[in-house]
Amino acid sequence: MLLDTPDFDTGDSIRLFNRDVAKPVLEASDVLIYTFTGTTYNNRANTQFLGGVLRDLGCRKVVLVYRCYSSLPEEEVREHAGVVLENIYGRDGAQWCLGVYRVDEENLVAEGKKPADIQPLSGGRPIYEVLAGLSPQDVRSDFIREALHGVREVAGKVHDAAESARLELSLYTTATKIATSWAAADAVQSFPQAALLDRFADIWLDSKPVFLSAPVKFTNWLKAKLRPDTRRGDAIAVAEAVFKKDILEAANKLRNQLAAEGFAVKTSLNDQAGKTAAEDVARLESLGVSPSGLFAIDKTQGGVNLRVSKPRQFGTRKIDSWEARIGEIEEDASGVMEESEQFDSRLRAIAVDFRGGLGFKDKVRESVTGALPAVTAVAAVTWVIGTGGTGAAGGGIIAHISGMFGMNDLFALVALPVIPGLDKLNRATLAKLMKPIMGAWLDEKTTAVRVILENRIAKPSLDAATETIAKIEPHIRKLEAAQEILPGKVAGKENSK
Repeated sequence: MLLDTPDFDTGDSIRLFNRDVAKPVLEASDVLIYTFTGTTYNNRANTQFLGGVLRDLGCRKVVLVYRCYSSLPEEEVREHAGVVLENIYGRDGAQWCLGVYRVDEENLVAEGKKPADIQPLSGGRPIYEVLAGLSPQDVRSDFIREALHGVREVAGKVHDAAESARLELSLYTTATKIATSWAAADAVQSFPQAALLDRFADIWLDSKPVFLSAPVKFTNWLKAKLRPDTRRGDAIAVAEAVFKKDILEAANKLRNQLAAEGFAVKTSLNDQAGKTAAEDVARLESLGVSPSGLFAIDKTQGGVNLRVSKPRQFGTRKIDSWEARIGEIEEDASGVMEESEQFDSRLRAIAVDFRGGLGFKDKVRESVTGALPAVTAVAAVTWVIGTGGTGAAGGGIIAHISGMFGMNDLFALVALPVIPGLDKLNRATLAKLMKPIMGAWLDEKTTAVRVILENRIAKPSLDAATETIAKIEPHIRKLEAAQEILPGKVAGKENSK
């Protein structure tokens, strides 16, 4: 069937006419015969319209017919036809062309007294022979196959863009959680060891065997001698006052990080979160969709730095006023430094474990616990990541802190003060005892603070990222399933499914 379109290159200053009628005719075609002249061959409005229809889904074959004067050299006919093909199909237009023909202008043809003589260029076949030799089934099959290739190519681009967005959001979420962990560590910079060790001494004495009653009196005397005016409540109050200042500073720092266009956090490749982040960065770079360098992993001493940028999907987001957050954080933080029942239970378990590891002589000499209240009231905590036990060599006590997202290599280091009359052996015993106490306290407090900071500072960013990922992921899975079925390249190989 031969269908003709009305002229679609005429119009007024507002619009071109007949395109709404011509488009469905073009879409229905298997082969297009396009007639052009010396004045229309480079008409971009025409060729862009044709290209948009013919290449919108797959590519249709074309026959080019050049209406020209008989004096026009064949080389120019070929050259002008090449311009038409490139403007419609792009640089690979030649593969879609069934042939180039010319119709020389004649008065008799214009007057309708003679049929147009459509002549092939040198080496070409007659147009009717070319058209008669086409198999409608093959032409339509080729078109459908090419259409599916086109769909798969577009699906691949959409998939890569969506996957890049998901990776950006995932990396930003990971970095936000790690930044929150660091903020929690910054908020717990002070360790009320005097109060805690005094409480542990009471628990230790309560658990002492009956046959060691004499050392009990000595220990009680030593406690009163070394620190007669220390009250546990006062020590906790001192630590809580320091903590209230530290948590507000840590919260403000975290808020400023998340309000910035990008930030960096330190983590470790030994941590699962750090390892996954490094894999996501490599995957993001391989897709080549996101701007280079906005998301990266940089090796540094004792770990790696994860650099992220605010995801494009966030747009411009309003930052809550800091004044509104201060009251909420102060209210949430009230009582965090107090001794909880859970912590008391952990101290009892530590006492049982520690006593079980002592020999008989050590049990007789266990007056070392009497020196516990003589340590500093509030000691500074130094946080170390990725360097493990190196702190112990400097005379400090180092404890591993668990439950901090992205920081499973995190250690807390507290210096053990000089206590007069404490020999080297007893000092080592004291350090061994303080380590689990310090670890239990900091585990509990950093976890509590992290929850506060996540709820009051990080939650809007985390919720926005999580919600967007939840919307993206189902579509990514569908695109991946479609790519496995559609013809095209799968991992560099032709998919024959």
